[in-house]
Amino acid sequence: MARTISKAGRAAMATAGAQNLAQWRSRARTRANEIQAQVDTFRAGLLRDVGVNPSASKVGLIEAAVLTYGCILKLRHGVINSSKAGVVDLAEKSSWSCSNLARLLRLLNLDAKPRPRCLADLVEPKRQI
Repeated sequence: MARTISKAGRAAMATAGAQNLAQWRSRARTRANEIQAQVDTFRAGLLRDVGVNPSASKVGLIEAAVLTYGCILKLRHGVINSSKAGVVDLAEKSSWSCSNLARLLRLLNLDAKPRPRCLADLVEPKRQI
C-alpha cells in the first residue's frame, strides 16, 4: 500500500530540504574561501621570502608549490571526512604531495644568502642590529 503525503506535509518537506541545501551551500562556500585564504597567505609568504625581483624559474617554482599546497589542503579535508577504506589511497596521495612540496621548497633555496650585487656588498660588512 502506497503512503500518501498531504500537501502540507510535502510543503514542510520542501521547506526543510531548501533550508538544508542553503546551509550546505553556505558551508561549502566558507570552506572554499578558507582554503583560498590559506593558499593566498602561503603564496604571499613565499613571494616575500624570495625577494624583490624573483626570476621566472623561481616564480614558476612558487606557483607549483602553491598548487601543491592547495592540493594538500584538499587532501587533508578528504582524509578527515572519508571512510576508513578510502584513507589509504588519500594517505598515499598526501604523502606524495608533501614530498613534492618539500622538493619544490628545497629548489627555491630560501635559506641561501643573497648574492652580492656589487663590490661594496663584498667589502663592507653588514651592520648587526
